[in-house]
Amino acid sequence: MDLEHEVVAAIRRITDRFIRLGKPTPVHEIKSKLGAKRRVLDRLIQERVIQYTGEGYVPCLRGVTEFEDPSLQKLCFGWTETVLKALKSIYEHEGDKDCTSEEVADTVTRIMEIPTAPEVLRVGLLFVKEFPDYFGSWVTDGVGAVKSIRVTDAILDFDTFASAWQKELDRRNSLAEHTTLAARVPTRVDDPADLDSVLGLYNRRRFDRDLRELLSRATADVPLGMIMIDLDGFKQINDVRGHSEGDEVLKLVASYVKTSCSGKGSCYRWGGDEFVILLANYSVGEATALGERIRSGIERAASRWPLTASVGVACFPDTTEKQEQLLEDADLAMYAAKKAGGNRVRAADPPPV
Repeated sequence: MDLEHEVVAAIRRITDRFIRLGKPTPVHEIKSKLGAKRRVLDRLIQERVIQYTGEGYVPCLRGVTEFEDPSLQKLCFGWTETVLKALKSIYEHEGDKDCTSEEVADTVTRIMEIPTAPEVLRVGLLFVKEFPDYFGSWVTDGVGAVKSIRVTDAILDFDTFASAWQKELDRRNSLAEHTTLAARVPTRVDDPADLDSVLGLYNRRRFDRDLRELLSRATADVPLGMIMIDLDGFKQINDVRGHSEGDEVLKLVASYVKTSCSGKGSCYRWGGDEFVILLANYSVGEATALGERIRSGIERAASRWPLTASVGVACFPDTTEKQEQLLEDADLAMYAAKKAGGNRVRAADPPPV
């Protein structure tokens, strides 16, 4: 057994108590057990096998999957799924907010129809942090227990723990691949000439170059998704309330869209009140789901104005076998959404068989 596997095995034994009590394993205990091998702790933290809470070490979900204890896994995964369902329910009823552990406990009790066991809440809240797409931020106490957590609209996509965890593992693997690739090439600093002077998003000049580059690498196994967004009601806001307020609206929407696709793709100002997002390695289904989150998010973020968004989605090769037609298909899908009444998402039709 190599050094790292010895450390994992030791942590597996020591952290069993954490799972049962929902508390971290004290630093001094795990270091004394590991002895000279404790230098591997940093690597295990970096690889998300365990995490350091400030006063102790606890296993991450990846670590739990490596534990050869099915009952332990069932407890952790079940508790995490219960808490995720509670957070989704809170978001559906109350929208974007900081959820306290007490609110989560009350919702879990309502869903399960039995009083919430303290360890369910502690372990579940700790492990839901493993899903960064679902959460904007959280606050912990001195021993690493979560006191409050802010949920994002991505939580609406949650169905089961198994599917969410597999998606998260795929995201991490994809990120690792992209990080490795990025390390091989020089970092490209944004040229001011590539940025829109008002919104700070990439402009059409940069879009044209990025689209050519991404299409050159796109295949059936590595598709390229595109989202086109047009704001419904923006012209009326501009005409009635003035260009200054119109710019405020555009900046708010641009900031939201940029945040929504951070780590997923690149966002561009196409012109006026239109935006485009390029998504490498996104299928039409994945791009449509993201487009729906952005549409609903724009409606909430701009609720003080009569503003919504029409969203079109296309993907090479899912909806078109011709690379040069990708932009046209996304544009046509967006206009189909607008023609149908706006405030909706439309995906381009797949190519005929």
